Amino acid sequence: MTKILKRLLFPVLTCGVFVALSVPAMAIPIIGTATWTGVFTLTSGSPPTGFTADTLSFCPPTIPTQNPCPSVSAGVPGWNVVGSGSGDLAPYGSDPAGGTITSLSQATNPVGVTLVTPTLFVTFAPSPGVGDISFYMQTVFAGVGDPTCSSLTCTPPGSSVTFLDGTGGNSSATITMEGFARHASDGPGFATATPLQMVFTAQFNSPYATVLSNFQSAGTLTSTYSATFAAQAVPEPMTISLVGFGLLGLGIMSRRFVKR
Repeated sequence: MTKILKRLLFPVLTCGVFVALSVPAMAIPIIGTATWTGVFTLTSGSPPTGFTADTLSFCPPTIPTQNPCPSVSAGVPGWNVVGSGSGDLAPYGSDPAGGTITSLSQATNPVGVTLVTPTLFVTFAPSPGVGDISFYMQTVFAGVGDPTCSSLTCTPPGSSVTFLDGTGGNSSATITMEGFARHASDGPGFATATPLQMVFTAQFNSPYATVLSNFQSAGTLTSTYSATFAAQAVPEPMTISLVGFGLLGLGIMSRRFVKR
C-alpha cells in the first residue's frame, strides 16, 4: 500500500501544479449588467450633411430646459442618474454619484472599425465598492437598418444609428457598441479584460423621418437615452489548456491504479 501511494504521489502533485498554474492565467472575472439613463447629443460636421454624426456626447438631464451636452474627453459632466445593476456591476448601476462618459467621435471611434487599442469610455470616482472597474470602447457597430430609409427601419450611410418607426407616430434609435470591462488591478493590455456589450436606446415622439429632417437642418440632436452594459467573462485558452492537462493526467493515473 505504501509503494502504491508513493507511485501516485508525484503524478498527483504534477497534475495539481497544472491546475494551480491555471489560476493566474485567468483574471478576476467581471460578470453582471448595469442600466443607466441620461442625455446624449449628436452633433454633425459643418455644414451638416445627411445624418453623419461627427460627435456623440453625454451629460445628465437638466430641468426645466435641457441644454445640449458639451463634448468632453474626460471628467464632468458624465451623468448622475441612479440606475440599476446585477452581479459585479450592481454598485455601479446604483452609484448615486454617477460616472463620467467620454464623448465619442469619428476621429477617435470611427463607425464599424475595431480599434487595436480600446479607448477609455466610462469611469467612476472611487467610493466604497465602486471605482475599481472601468469600461473601454473598442467597436461602434454600424447600424443595421434600411440604408434607403424607405421602410420601418433606417440607417443612413455611414451611421451607427438604427432607427425604427413604432406605432402612434413614435420612433426609436439604437446604437450598439462593444468593448471591455477592466479591473484597475489587471495587467497591462486587454488580454485578461472581460468582453462588454453596450446598447444605447432613445425614444422620440415623432417618426424617424422627422427626426432626420430636424437633425439635418439644425446640425444637432439632443435626447434622453437608456443604456445597458453587459459583462460576461470568457476563460482564457491557456486556462482551459492547463486545467485540461491536469485532469487528463489524473484520469490516466486513475486508470493505471485500477489496472494494478
